[in-house]
Amino acid sequence: MSEQLRVPPCNIQSEQALLGALMIAPETISNVRATIERDDFYRRDHQLIYAAICDAHESGRSYDAVTLGDWFSEQGQSELIAGGAYLVELASTTPSAANISAYADIVRQASIKRKLIEIGTEMVNRGFNCATPEEIITEGFAELSGALSRTEAKSIEPVDMFSDYATSALAPDLLPPGVAE
Repeated sequence: MSEQLRVPPCNIQSEQALLGALMIAPETISNVRATIERDDFYRRDHQLIYAAICDAHESGRSYDAVTLGDWFSEQGQSELIAGGAYLVELASTTPSAANISAYADIVRQASIKRKLIEIGTEMVNRGFNCATPEEIITEGFAELSGALSRTEAKSIEPVDMFSDYATSALAPDLLPPGVAE
């Protein structure tokens, strides 16, 4: 039985709509920049387009499909945006700039999920690389806390994994072989 290749959480349509909305409603950039970072985009070309938008905004330049196309040409990267055609497509197919906050939230949530998967994978790798349980938990908890800070659930208090507190008994038959002993 072959395993299917799993694609990390992403929503390409929301990434496209977010970038298109920024081009047709540039006044929304401040709200988006408060929650979205370049690496929140799954696709590399979307990361670069967002970086170009942010660069233009910081420099006080306008940014739309034409001016961003010119920016990519100046950088020698117009092939990344199909010579500007992709930017025009993004701007012209965006359903509405009114939903930009919803697009940004979808992009951010997918990015957080990807980060959590990365952290979980790192914790598993630490376990296989003979890290102590304390190291796995401590480092994993620190990384998870950082990822948690990007969510809206900032009011969750961290749990001290090493403090004394009562837990319910766990049936040994629920544990993996070797751990139950």
